[in-house]
Amino acid sequence: MDHNTTGDGIITALQLLAVMKESGQSLEKLAGQMECLPQLLENVRVADKNMVMNSPSLVRAIEKEEKKLGGSGRILVRPSGTEPLVRVMAEGRNIDELKEIVGRLTNIIQEIK
Repeated sequence: MDHNTTGDGIITALQLLAVMKESGQSLEKLAGQMECLPQLLENVRVADKNMVMNSPSLVRAIEKEEKKLGGSGRILVRPSGTEPLVRVMAEGRNIDELKEIVGRLTNIIQEIK
């Protein structure tokens, strides 16, 4: 994830091929080692993506929610590159917890806008 933290399919494919070559393992074998986790994504319409993303209250809230997950999942809050949206994604083992996290972050974004 040092080179690619969001959806660039070509970079992801090249990195996967590099891992396959380096490890000598097939895609099937590597995929068997992966744990699939529930993921929740909400899009929040905003007037100013940059203002929202630079909001200290949002930054603090994201940090707080990441601590609650404690390494058992991930949170990604990012501006859309093409629309007036902020995307809130959470991934983890417990879908109910993810709904709460995404709901809290979405509420904060709506208060900022």
